[in-house]
Amino acid sequence: MKTMKMTTKWWKSVLAFAVAVSFAGAGQAAEIKVLTDENKVNPDLFTKKGALKKEVKIDKSIDTQALWNNYCGSCHGKNGVGRTRAGRRAGVKDLTDASYQASFTDQKALVRILEGIKEDGKVQQKPFGPKLREKEIKAIRQCKQRNDCQCPTIEEGQKVLSDKEVKTIRQCVKENRCRCPHEKLTREEMKAMIPFIRGLAK
Repeated sequence: MKTMKMTTKWWKSVLAFAVAVSFAGAGQAAEIKVLTDENKVNPDLFTKKGALKKEVKIDKSIDTQALWNNYCGSCHGKNGVGRTRAGRRAGVKDLTDASYQASFTDQKALVRILEGIKEDGKVQQKPFGPKLREKEIKAIRQCKQRNDCQCPTIEEGQKVLSDKEVKTIRQCVKENRCRCPHEKLTREEMKAMIPFIRGLAK
């Protein structure tokens, strides 16, 4: 009888713990990955109309203005108008124009950041995501052979950088140790650039 009471008490404890864990997790939405396993923009980040879902978390500590100035400003200008020499050459549009911004979705904007823009065989915007092109892999490997380069080793078959590797390469270039391709954004930085770009529209 005593053993039965102890067993019942044990099962009640297990059940109470399971219920507590269940409720604790219920209020916490799982973080949605920015990229799929195939290194494509994850469609789960967006509504059916291509807008970022309200529950998608944006890291407010990311200095999006600095990222814009460093990687986008040469073509788009610091204010997004695009009246720079490089911008005119690439035919960039005025991102302060609300009607132009209405012509593309948040999902399309993130794909452009990741993949770049290519029309009629001509690169209009290079990709800024962590995916590696063959020439970038070659450049990093050659740089590591010649310089005091602290960048990560690109493994055979590796096609995408981790966020840590993106930051490591950026820091190495900043310290003038190498000239590896460093104009890359982490997954969280790519995501944070969407509301920044939307904020350029007047």
